[in-house]
Amino acid sequence: MARRKRWAIGLLGLLLAGLIATAGNAATGAVADTLAGIGASADDGASGERPNGKTYYIDPDGDDNADGLTPQTAWRTLSNLGNKYFSAGEGVLFKRGGYWNGTATPPFQGARQGTAANPIVFSAYGTGPRPIIDFTVVQTPAWTAVGNGVYSTPLTLPASHRLRRMYVDGGEVLDAVSMNELVSRAGYMYWHDTGNGLLYIQFDPNGKEIKYSTTRGFIYFGAGSKHVIVSDLDIRGAVYSLSFPQTENVTIKNNNLGEGGHIGISITGKNHLITNNILDSKRPVFDYADSSSTAHGPHEAIAMKGENSNATVSYNTIRNWAHSSMASGGASNTGLKFFRNHIDGSHLTYGTKFELFSGTADVEIWNNYFYKTTRQQIGGKRIHIHHNIFDSMANTPVKSYNTGQAIGITDFGEENSGSVIENNVFINSDGAAIVFSARGNYMGSHIIRNNIMYNNGKNAVTYPGDPKGIAVQIKTGSLQDSQFYNNLIYSDITDKVMMTGNERSGPTYTVAEFDSTDLPDNNDGFDNLQADPLFEDVGLLQLQLDISSPAIGAGVEPLATRDWDGYKIIAPYDIGIYNTASQPVNLLFTDGFE
Repeated sequence: MARRKRWAIGLLGLLLAGLIATAGNAATGAVADTLAGIGASADDGASGERPNGKTYYIDPDGDDNADGLTPQTAWRTLSNLGNKYFSAGEGVLFKRGGYWNGTATPPFQGARQGTAANPIVFSAYGTGPRPIIDFTVVQTPAWTAVGNGVYSTPLTLPASHRLRRMYVDGGEVLDAVSMNELVSRAGYMYWHDTGNGLLYIQFDPNGKEIKYSTTRGFIYFGAGSKHVIVSDLDIRGAVYSLSFPQTENVTIKNNNLGEGGHIGISITGKNHLITNNILDSKRPVFDYADSSSTAHGPHEAIAMKGENSNATVSYNTIRNWAHSSMASGGASNTGLKFFRNHIDGSHLTYGTKFELFSGTADVEIWNNYFYKTTRQQIGGKRIHIHHNIFDSMANTPVKSYNTGQAIGITDFGEENSGSVIENNVFINSDGAAIVFSARGNYMGSHIIRNNIMYNNGKNAVTYPGDPKGIAVQIKTGSLQDSQFYNNLIYSDITDKVMMTGNERSGPTYTVAEFDSTDLPDNNDGFDNLQADPLFEDVGLLQLQLDISSPAIGAGVEPLATRDWDGYKIIAPYDIGIYNTASQPVNLLFTDGFE
């Protein structure tokens, strides 16, 4: 990875410079790959976990009348799994390159308990692409014409979920949220009336291939299950790809999840690991700007809605979920570690935000890349957010107010306090980098430092004439007892980049004015800078600092101990995601910088 380096003069460098001139020039011209090591790595075509005990094999060329206990006597379908109670060390392996399509799924509702030494395993064997288990199937129900070109058929999904994914003649179509939207607006093709258990379509089904899923999920292990591994599978369709309520020590890794589905992973409990998965809804670009709701299509990639502790979510690629990339809270939810994930909402009119709500505490969020999502919503206590890149957060035409802030700090009905937001880079968002808005509970004692906020607030939309270029907004009565210091803030459209109060009514400030103002509610700003940070090339996401950057050495010691590249942070401290003093010394060159 190319990065800003420190250089020192050395005799060895002088003697060898001629010998390595070609390599040196190549290094000098290299374009930094800022996102190397962020998100999921490519499938190697061969990996998979192996159970320690009895193993069942499934192969599209197998035989359901065989015993299923060897690759040579593999079963053909999932049907034989329906009555299996898995004990510690047992598991199921699907042949790589295989494809299964249907509605039958094992009823795994009971508790299944592996051990640390002998987990229950669902994985792959052989070589080739990850095995595909697809619950999106061709549906041929009896349709009834109800008038105005609309047809209906009975449909009730598990847990009263609304159907949110449908494919017609091989392409996904857009869902409506009401009958009025279905019949009065072009482009909306179906509506699922969950109250009356009816599915409506606004096209003639005759001669059409209509596909959707009615399956609850591939794996649904009930409360009390523990020590389970799911790896190297491609699971499509279903309300949930995977569901593990009130479980312990579940590992979900190296999977493709969510295509054609509603929720990728629903999980509660403790000591879970979710790593190196691609949670891509595969939602095409739809225009629902004229809708009354944002609730279209796939809902959440990862839902931790309930009691959780000590979960790790890392190295995942999460794309295009209509509500959240991850939603955590609703009960005691502590100790979450969320790092080196790639979050992308660029195909959706709204969504893919990261969300922490009531009950969340002691969470660390670092080294993630967020791209074109709506604002991350952060509640809870003692949340540490550092060394992340927030790039081009986006407003939605479905909402009349700003949703394009990078981070929204709010109370979610309970105290929000004690968080540290440091050494992040916020670039090119429609809204502010950070907005504070409380709902009546105490929100305060936060620290915001060492961040670079570059060209945010480009497209404020709440009211005509709203100020643009705002990097930080503290809404009236929202924030108390908090400190803003050693941040670097820049806008190429205004020098008034700070705001207190509500949209049009709030005063705006330059950074110097903000630091010198007696801010309300015991908030304080000091030692902040207003200048161009002089990135190497922000357009190419090369966020290393030029030698003359005012951010170099202008920070303070952070709580974090490693920078974006993983180097130990040492003094002098920079503002932003890199720390120049931490970069390795190169003894071979004497020109000062690469």
